[in-house]
Amino acid sequence: MQIALSGLVLLLILLPGISFRKGYFAEEFSNQYTIRDFFQLFINTLFPSLIAYLIFLPIIYFSFDYTYNIKILLGILSSNEKLLSTSINSINNDISKIITFQFFINFSAFLFGHFLRNLILKNSFDATNKFFRYKNIWHYLLSAKFILFRRSLIELKENRVEDVDLTFVDALVAIDSKTILYSGILVDYELSNDGSFGFVIP
Repeated sequence: MQIALSGLVLLLILLPGISFRKGYFAEEFSNQYTIRDFFQLFINTLFPSLIAYLIFLPIIYFSFDYTYNIKILLGILSSNEKLLSTSINSINNDISKIITFQFFINFSAFLFGHFLRNLILKNSFDATNKFFRYKNIWHYLLSAKFILFRRSLIELKENRVEDVDLTFVDALVAIDSKTILYSGILVDYELSNDGSFGFVIP
């Protein structure tokens, strides 16, 4: 039981970071959201989780009159049965507020991640600054954003990258057991786990 409770506490701590990553690595960048290694998942979600708690704890306090007592979490992790029982009773007494708080902080973290993603893409910060760059190289090739890379030797004089409306491709597409060459407009695509095209939507 102690191991299960410890795992639950750890999950509650990391959930805002997981929600943030879900919003930040959405759509064509979703292959970066999935992390199979637990240690890497822990590192990549702990920092945004802590930031989310620091931001929203005061908001929760003034909005719902609820104080997130860290002693309760420590009590759950404690091997002292009396302290553990007291912590569980405290949780039972405020279960509705705790659920509301967790929903609010996780949903807000998801929205903030999605907002930050849209802000970066809209202003092409990911193309001009390598720090924000996603690992999906196809996004930059198909959207012509690679032109904005600092090492790019291409310069647009009359048009802008934002003026690109359609993407034309020549792609080998596997349909059933046949492979055909598709030439036309690319509407959407999804990546496989190794970063290559999983399938395209012409």
